[in-house]
Amino acid sequence: MGSRVGPTIAVVAVLAGLTVVVVGLISSRHPPAVEEPIGTQLPEPDEPGPDQAVAELQDLTIKGAEVTQKDADGNVLWRLSAAGKFDFSGDTQTLRAADVRWELTRPGYQTLIVEAPEFLTNYPERTLKFSQGVQAYTADRSQLFEMPELVYQIDTEKLIAEGRVRFRYGGHQATASRLVLDNRAEQVRMSGGVRFTRLPSN
Repeated sequence: MGSRVGPTIAVVAVLAGLTVVVVGLISSRHPPAVEEPIGTQLPEPDEPGPDQAVAELQDLTIKGAEVTQKDADGNVLWRLSAAGKFDFSGDTQTLRAADVRWELTRPGYQTLIVEAPEFLTNYPERTLKFSQGVQAYTADRSQLFEMPELVYQIDTEKLIAEGRVRFRYGGHQATASRLVLDNRAEQVRMSGGVRFTRLPSN
């Protein structure tokens, strides 16, 4: 099926809060949802093979493994791999990793790829956090996002970034202090000192 990511962009500036909405980047059949995570149980990571994991009571270290989340029909929603190792803490119910690559996939849409030096999954909060300089891009690299850190809310399917955020699409670049990629509402919202510039042509 052909790509449906980003063929159309509509920008709306709200003067009161200078919130910019970019439509047509991400799509879903579900209605919009609130940004706060919902406290339900996060699916357990895929069980590692015997040569991948070492279990010690409450803590688990997974080396050279991959964490995947699937829907009820067995379709992969996202996949995480790390150059180093995964460290799971039973005390805090968190999973840490370094030098990660995360792929958010949905049938009929381009895969969104996120790369970051540090990663943290918080099971009670149902969030994935990428930090220490994050780069996200579509599979064809037509859209590029750069930010200090990025949080994915599993229940709302939103990606939220705060700090100096940069978004490039085609020959344009936008910067802001906050970015929300809403899969369900098919929007990318930027707010806080939003500035648009045209990139120099090669």
